[in-house]
Amino acid sequence: MQSWVLLCLCLWGGWDWCASGVTAQSTTTRAPSTTTTALSTTTTAKSTATLSTTTTALSTTTTAKSTATLSTTTTAKSTAAPNTTTTAKSTAAPNTTTTAKSTAAPNTTTTAKSTTTPNTTTTAKSTAAPNTTTTAKSTAAPNTTTTAKSTAAPNTTTTAKSTAALSTTTEMTTTPAPNCTTQWTVTTTTIVGVTQGGFTNATATGNGKNWTEPLQNRTFTFTDLSPGCTYNITLHQGASDHCFSTSTTVASMVSNLTLDSAVTDSLSVSWTGAPGCVTGYTVSVNQTSRVSQLLPNETQLSIGDLTPGTVYEVRVVTMGQGERSAPAPLLASTALDCDAQNWTVGESSLQVEVPQGSFQRASAVRGNSSALNASSTGSTATFSGLEPGCTYAVALWSRLDTRLCETERSLSAEPVSDVSVRSLSTTALAASWPGARGCVKQYRVSVSGPDLQIFTKTTTGTALDIPDLQPGCNYTVGVTTEGEGRDSTEVTSTAATDPDSVGSPSCQPLSGGYSLRLSWTAPRGVWTGLEVRVSGRPPLQEVGHQDWVDITGLQPARDYDIAVTTLSGTRRSTAE
Repeated sequence: MQSWVLLCLCLWGGWDWCASGVTAQSTTTRAPSTTTTALSTTTTAKSTATLSTTTTALSTTTTAKSTATLSTTTTAKSTAAPNTTTTAKSTAAPNTTTTAKSTAAPNTTTTAKSTTTPNTTTTAKSTAAPNTTTTAKSTAAPNTTTTAKSTAAPNTTTTAKSTAALSTTTEMTTTPAPNCTTQWTVTTTTIVGVTQGGFTNATATGNGKNWTEPLQNRTFTFTDLSPGCTYNITLHQGASDHCFSTSTTVASMVSNLTLDSAVTDSLSVSWTGAPGCVTGYTVSVNQTSRVSQLLPNETQLSIGDLTPGTVYEVRVVTMGQGERSAPAPLLASTALDCDAQNWTVGESSLQVEVPQGSFQRASAVRGNSSALNASSTGSTATFSGLEPGCTYAVALWSRLDTRLCETERSLSAEPVSDVSVRSLSTTALAASWPGARGCVKQYRVSVSGPDLQIFTKTTTGTALDIPDLQPGCNYTVGVTTEGEGRDSTEVTSTAATDPDSVGSPSCQPLSGGYSLRLSWTAPRGVWTGLEVRVSGRPPLQEVGHQDWVDITGLQPARDYDIAVTTLSGTRRSTAE
């Protein structure tokens, strides 16, 4: 059997090779292609062998300092005698070709180790006798070519271990890039992020402070932040920083937005500045394009060119480094000029008409008494059942129930119902009247007559004596009620003083017997006639301003009572 094998080898390799023995070096030709796959690696070993030759490429492993990835090519070329086993083991890096050549003596182990850089060729040569094991180990970087060649006698085992294999594919496990997609939810003091990647914790830096929060259910929450500020957010996987982004809290609203003053054409407002990162404020009126831009340290504003008695909505918005705050609203009304409105004042009623603005109602109060509300119809408000002559503080109110203006309005005093005047003497009158309702300060009594100018006297009572008048004159006495404001109308009455009596009457007999001349001093004041009465005889009236009268037809030796009365209209003087 051995001779048959040797004869076959001699016939195939030539007589010269046969004569030189098994130990002669020969060039290995290509055996049938063998493909071995290990760990997703494709290894191709090509060898030309005699009978019973086995070529195997198994699980190529790179043990000679090499890092190999996909698409590595390892080529093992060997010429083996009968019963020779050639094994090529390789784990290949990308595009790496490894070739090992060796000639080994019997029972000799030869190891070749090499580390190659990219595009480097490493060659290991050894000569092996029968039953000789030859091992070539090589670590090849990408694009490295390693060639292993071996000439072996029968029963010789040649092993080529290389980091490269022909057309070898190596599947590597890599760590994918983290998914930095984050869904943000922000308020004035919090930032909440929901991530897609598998992070362990997050840090926030901003406004001079740092925060670190763990992730729970892919969510991190930063609290106690400053409003309106921008923060740098870093997402971590363990100790590694991976994702970087920024997020800004919402600016905070201003507080204590207050109406400081309101006049007919302007409003003045102020507020407490917002905390956090503030870049300024905007103030708008009635959500129109009329907007005022203010600096961060400006917290008050006067808004002019407005309409009297009109409600306006003032909005203040805080601007930060990101989203603006919600508006802080204030409803306010400009003032009215109360005195410019249309007023109708009576004795116990008061009416006002407001032609423009946001007027809604009116109230009136007197002293410490309870306020009275007017009945309102449209732009007209009417008070009824008020106290005559009294002063009321009247306020007009807007539909916001804010006071548009306030003024004092006094009702007309109630007039007295009647005036009674009588004569006290030739020079005095007495006047009296019932008291008026409501607020009465005093009564003013005026006296006018033909012989004098009007003169006035006042009293807090309801009666008054009027002296220093002329006898026999008619006088008009008027009484006016004076209240806290407007006076009442005057109530009058006419009366006359008593006529004055004649003075110094005397009788002188007339010649011719039985006649007398009565003379007197003319009365003062105003009189319309004189009446002379002689006892036992009808009255004798004399008209005019005579100061004497002759009385005839008397009886001799008889006493007569003679009286002279001054007449003034229907009034008579005391007889003299």
